Amino acid sequence: MIDVLHSRMLSETANLNYDHNAWFFGTEPDAIPLHAGYTLGYYIVSKYINKTGTPASQLWDVSASEFFDVT
Repeated sequence: MIDVLHSRMLSETANLNYDHNAWFFGTEPDAIPLHAGYTLGYYIVSKYINKTGTPASQLWDVSASEFFDVT
């Protein structure tokens, strides 16, 4: 399921009109599970840490685009 949501999220990264409430608060439960945005954030950051070896404490200044380049 996470791979399906991740693919969908990647296809919407340039969409400035994405539905934040659907991704984070489950306002569209038939399409996007509750808290999917938080789960995907954890998934993306975990993949970045595993691939780069950078500890979480040093990610505060990493640009969002770098996370997408790794996943």
